[in-house]
Amino acid sequence: MPNGFLSNEDMKKIVENGDMQLVVQKAKDAAKHIAEKLKVSSNQLRNIFNAIKKIQLKVNSGKIINLQRQLLILIPKLYYISKRTNGKLEKLKNDIEGMVGLIDNNKDRFNNFYSYIEALLAYHRAFEKDKKKGE
Repeated sequence: MPNGFLSNEDMKKIVENGDMQLVVQKAKDAAKHIAEKLKVSSNQLRNIFNAIKKIQLKVNSGKIINLQRQLLILIPKLYYISKRTNGKLEKLKNDIEGMVGLIDNNKDRFNNFYSYIEALLAYHRAFEKDKKKGE
């Protein structure tokens, strides 16, 4: 799903291979764009992060869950959040949806995906604070 910040190749390297160098680079680029160009607040991103965090807690609890099912339920939430931001998070929605398709029921792949989301949120908060200082 190449209409986001990540190419299909980037998504595969992040989710399937756990390329943390790419996670850091791409999360930083996307977060900067979201904070500075699109002016999306951390609260709006936190809605996405919280939904993914709930899944991550279930994954790491040791309980047997249907990971793919949990992730598929996330997709409608992403659509809703994207529409609430007047499409500003459309690219991020597309990236998440593309990466979800690569995870299947693989917990390692999910954790690689989660690392990207966590890094993106952290960078976004930093860029948002820098922006506020400059105003």
